[in-house]
Amino acid sequence: MNSAIFLYITALLCLLSLGFTAQAQDYYVELDISSGYNNNVFFESDDTVINQETDDSTKQDIQNQISLMGSYEFFDGQDSDAKIMVDYFKESLVDNSLETTVSSVSIPYSYFINDYRLRGTATLMNYNLDGVHVLDYQTGRFDVTRKMADKQLGMQLSVTNKVPQDTSYDSYDGTNQNIKIHYTFNGLASMFKLDGNVFENDYILEEDGNQGYYLKAIYSRHFLSTGMRLAAKYKKTNYNQGLLDDEVRNDDQFTLSYSQDYYFTKILQFYLSSEYIKNNSSIETQDENYNYSQWTNTLGARFSF
Repeated sequence: MNSAIFLYITALLCLLSLGFTAQAQDYYVELDISSGYNNNVFFESDDTVINQETDDSTKQDIQNQISLMGSYEFFDGQDSDAKIMVDYFKESLVDNSLETTVSSVSIPYSYFINDYRLRGTATLMNYNLDGVHVLDYQTGRFDVTRKMADKQLGMQLSVTNKVPQDTSYDSYDGTNQNIKIHYTFNGLASMFKLDGNVFENDYILEEDGNQGYYLKAIYSRHFLSTGMRLAAKYKKTNYNQGLLDDEVRNDDQFTLSYSQDYYFTKILQFYLSSEYIKNNSSIETQDENYNYSQWTNTLGARFSF
């Protein structure tokens, strides 16, 4: 276990121990364990690190995931509050013998004035592949949200600095900028949310950069001891690099997902989820599969404290 992972797990254990000696609303710990079938584990993605496919790899696989998250409110003022949040995520593939871990620490500070919430968040995150520390993310984010009875309207600005820690990931050296507008409506037992996001990835090598936008709609509803969530997303990405006779690559990506939760107790929750992704690209080559689809089905259990 590398030192970064050890520090994150230690921080989580400290948060949990603090929680047992603090008021219930001061802390939150969540453990999520899941397993699922993925029919295309090596699909091309330009906003996350790509796990490189090898000659002896298999396209379909079983993915096992564990996620551990903890938060502790260390400051609670009259008009503001601050927390520390620690996340640890690990994914392993059964047949491909590939392991990915992502660890992060965030400190959000919120200030409330009338119907507005102003929040600034600083985040440090590292990405490890098969035990090798390959990439760091340093993010600054600012949110403004207005609450209007059962509605919320907000805007989020964020900048992420990506710092490669391994030479094989030098192409990720650069920054990501995001502007998001979100609208939420809460009913008696339901919620509807609409997100609009404009993004740009600038890298040291200009031809590796891209920009675009996405629209996402989420609907969720609760029924006694169960709940459902349906989400649809459309993403448009324009790439700087011309790959085929200087033709510029443009991608249209569609995502549809559904999840069902079952609240067994106040602490234990079971869930199942299914997600389908379809990517249509203007570039068609035999070397790179830019036109692809992916279907993932997952069963899991979530423990909340």
